[in-house]
Order: sequence, then C-alpha cells, then structure tokens
Amino acid sequence: MNAFEELTTHRKIGIETLALLRNLVAQVTRSSTFPPPGGHVAWTDQAVMDHTAKLFLRKNGVGFIFACLLKADDQPSLERLLLAAIRNDLIDEAKSQPIGKLRRRMQTLLGQDDRFVDASELHQGQDAWSLPNSRPIPSYADVQQLLDLSVGIEAAPILSLPRAGRTPRAARESLLSMTHGVLVKLDAALRAQTLAHFLGVRFDLVDPQQVTGFDGGRASSGVEADSAPSDPQAELLAEEFFAELSPLERSLVPILEDSDTIESSFGDLGIQAADALRDRLRVLVGSDAGREALGPLLRMCSTEVHA
Repeated sequence: MNAFEELTTHRKIGIETLALLRNLVAQVTRSSTFPPPGGHVAWTDQAVMDHTAKLFLRKNGVGFIFACLLKADDQPSLERLLLAAIRNDLIDEAKSQPIGKLRRRMQTLLGQDDRFVDASELHQGQDAWSLPNSRPIPSYADVQQLLDLSVGIEAAPILSLPRAGRTPRAARESLLSMTHGVLVKLDAALRAQTLAHFLGVRFDLVDPQQVTGFDGGRASSGVEADSAPSDPQAELLAEEFFAELSPLERSLVPILEDSDTIESSFGDLGIQAADALRDRLRVLVGSDAGREALGPLLRMCSTEVHA
C-alpha cells in the first residue's frame, strides 16, 4: 500500500504517508539552498524530521495533505502536489526571515545600480551578483571569509532598516559600498543568499546565529559538554539503544513527556511510537547503568545533527 491508497482508504495519515512526506521534504531541501531549521547545520535526517513537524504545525495540521489528495488521481500526482506545497512553504518561510528580507532588498538595490551585473548563470541559475570586470567564475566564499575581506572597506554603520519600503539613503550607500568593495576583492560572482548573510552580520542587522550552517557551517551544538565524563558502561548502553532507534523515535526522545506536541507534530503515528518508546525506556532504566544511560541518550538524540 502506498500513501495515496492509505489516505483514500483510511482517511488518515499513517506510516506510508508520513514516510512519503519525510522523503519529499528531504528531496526538496537537499537539492536546494533553503536553510535548515534553527539549531541544525545541514539537512540531516533529524533536520528533515523537524521541518516535517513544522509543516504539520504551520499548515493546518494535516489539512494541506488532504487538500493535495483532493486534487490527486494517483500516487505520482499526489507526490507532485505535495512537492509543490513543500517548496512553496519553504519559499514563504525564507522570505519572512530577516535574511530573506535583506536579500530581496539587495536584489532591488543592486538591480538599480550599473556597477553590478546579474551573474546567476555562473551559479547554475541561483541569484548571484558580480562586477562587469570581474572574472566570470563562481565564488564559494563563506560568511567568515567575506567578513575577513571586508576589513578596511569604509562604510557607515546602519542603525536600523525599515521593515518595508524604500531603503534610507545612508543605509543604501553603506550596503552598496560594502558590497562593491567585497566584490572587488573577491573578483568573482557571489550568490545573493551568501551576500545577504554577510551584510546582515557585518552591519548587525541579524543575529549571527541565523547564518549557522550556511556558507561555512559555523555553529555550536547548543548543548554544553558534561562537566564530568559519563560512566563508560552507561555510554555504551546509550549508544546501543540509540543505534536501535528509528529517526522518528530519536526525534521523540527529547519531547517524550509532551504528548500535546507529539500529537500535533506527528499525529497518531507519533503517539503510538511514543507509547512503545516509553515501554522500552522503562526496561532500560531497570538497572543503575540504564538510568545513567538516559543522560547520554538524550544528548545523542538532541545533538544527532552535530555528530
């Protein structure tokens, strides 16, 4: 039974539908430049699962799935409709973020300035910018490299930017001067997304953590290291238990006591998986070493993306 048959027969999301959705999210995100969810440095299995959960929360629960189902005739058409819905959702989310807004602002400013040329063809169709006399090659410089190049380039600080509308003259001059200076030093075509990340950090317009995982992968796990080493036997038990967990179960461990979040994020499948997982954990904590293994296990599940 595939997802289309499961939905049309049972009228609810089951294992096949959840698996299809997760695979489609992975397909869209890993073949694009969309940023991974906060706290992730790449589109790992855990990041895909987290974004899948966000889709349920943001798009009327399972409503968007059944909206696609009503337009579908078979499994392939359902997949195409879901892919379009997932991609459109990612686009809307990216546009709503500070970096997304800055990127669109720069598209307007650079497009109106003859010093800059559209270099999208050098980045396989992704929006990119260069200078008329720059080498016709793509640059893959990351944010930190651009910050290093910006040393010595004069540009007045930007205190703030309006959420919408025209860019104030002083801020416009700073953004354009910094962009021009960096592109001169770079002597290559730079992706618009990378440029926006760099400018956001350079002028303190966004939190530097918002560029975690992009263009250099500067990130921290968000989990402090233990002050004392764990018991080796407990670590071993945790590793063995972790290895037996499915991606869904690993995502449930940190929120296992929050049934409302599990149900809203993963539906009946998540509730069933959580119940089974609790039973397995009760067996684990039946020994002293098992109880000690809970800490390392939680750490592994919470930080899998950084492994």
